[in-house]
Amino acid sequence: MKLSATAQITVPWCANNQGGGSPSITSSDGTNDMLVWTFGASSGGSGQIHAWDLQTGTPVVTGSDVLPNQARSFTVPIFVNGRAIVVADNRLYALKP
Repeated sequence: MKLSATAQITVPWCANNQGGGSPSITSSDGTNDMLVWTFGASSGGSGQIHAWDLQTGTPVVTGSDVLPNQARSFTVPIFVNGRAIVVADNRLYALKP
C-alpha cells in the first residue's frame, strides 16, 4: 500500500487493555479466528490477559489469571499449546486463557 500526503487513516476499533502491554496476534490456522492479545502489564495494570476479535474488536477474553504486578510495560504474551506464556520479574507464567 502506498501512502500519499492526503491519505486518511481510520481507526476501525480501539480497546483498553488495562495496562502497558504490547499486542500479539494469533489464529486457529494461520488465516481464521484472528485474535489480538495483550497483557495488562506495568504499574497499575490489571495483571490480566485480554483478547479481541481482530476484525471487529469484540472482546473474546476479558481478563483471566491475575498475576502479581511484576510484569513490565510492553510485556508481550506468546502462545504455545493453548497457553499464554508471560514473563514477569524472575518468573515465567503459563496461563490458560
